[in-house]
Amino acid sequence: MTVSRRRFLALGAGAAAGGFGLGGCGSQRSLGDADEITLWTWDRSVSDELVARAETKGIPGAEGFRASRTNIGGHFNTKVRTALAGKSLVPDIIGINSDVATYFPNQDAFVECVTPEGRMIAFPMDTGPTGLFYRADLLREAGITIDPKELAARAPNWDGFIALGKELRKSRERTVICPNICHVWSIRLGQLSSRFMTEDGRYIGDRNELREAFEIAYRVGRDGLSAGVPEGSSDVFEAAKVDGAGNRQTFLRITIPMLRPVILFVAVTSTIGGLQLFTEPQVLFPVDDNGNVGGPGGEATTIVLYLYQQAFVFNRFGYGAAVGWALFLLIAVFSVINWRLIGGRDEDAIGTGKRKEKSRAR
Repeated sequence: MTVSRRRFLALGAGAAAGGFGLGGCGSQRSLGDADEITLWTWDRSVSDELVARAETKGIPGAEGFRASRTNIGGHFNTKVRTALAGKSLVPDIIGINSDVATYFPNQDAFVECVTPEGRMIAFPMDTGPTGLFYRADLLREAGITIDPKELAARAPNWDGFIALGKELRKSRERTVICPNICHVWSIRLGQLSSRFMTEDGRYIGDRNELREAFEIAYRVGRDGLSAGVPEGSSDVFEAAKVDGAGNRQTFLRITIPMLRPVILFVAVTSTIGGLQLFTEPQVLFPVDDNGNVGGPGGEATTIVLYLYQQAFVFNRFGYGAAVGWALFLLIAVFSVINWRLIGGRDEDAIGTGKRKEKSRAR
């Protein structure tokens, strides 16, 4: 039996990062061709190698379909909800994080997560064993062991973990051990068997364990071991702060690269505007009785004003047209120069673009 695109989605093409993956309805309003399954993800949410394998080798069990991934940048949730609200260019599969409730108003656009038989057809991808990591260079600088077992023995509990952080700060003052105190609070809560309410609705939020969790978070903030990054934020500036980047490094390596597209746009449009300047010199220095433009000695003559003089004052339309073509080529040359000097390589070309090229080459 030939599986249609909609039927394929209903059979379980849903996938996500950090939450449930929900397949789109696969109608004519969707992205892609009839044999194409479109996937929207955000940065580092799905392995590039995994997607490249699906793009090149196809989808198991649905050989007639091909996967096509689009990596959406910032404000992923907003872009998806905008597409759903407009009922146009809707992807077939999206990644959903902890903001799943924001899609409830558009529930009709999704395939059900669980079939009537109780089988799950969309599943969480962001599950599995968790590996902890640490900065070996900072530990060596502080004279602390980097052996995993010995290091774990030095921080068997929260008191040992905080003491280890204080020792690190002695060698490097700006060293922190967590992004914010809310992070510490949520981790400690996750270690408890129960939190604020029992299953029968009884409040148990006044227990000593919860007070202890609050005190641990307070101690981390008081001792300067928190970076102070707002909870839930993925801002690159805050990430740089966590990594110890200074103001100069942040400006040169983050602010300017992020503003590069805007700087390029302003440079190109300003160059075009300057080369096409006409109204100001034409109003300030109108054509005199001899047909001259641009004021005394033609000092204010621009290219477009010169074109106007040749074509509409001296009636040399062919020459004026040639000047217009020369202006077009000049603008193109300066635009390319601006792009080469300012544009550089965007984030995708620096990061995932090379990996994509490698994957395709394989």
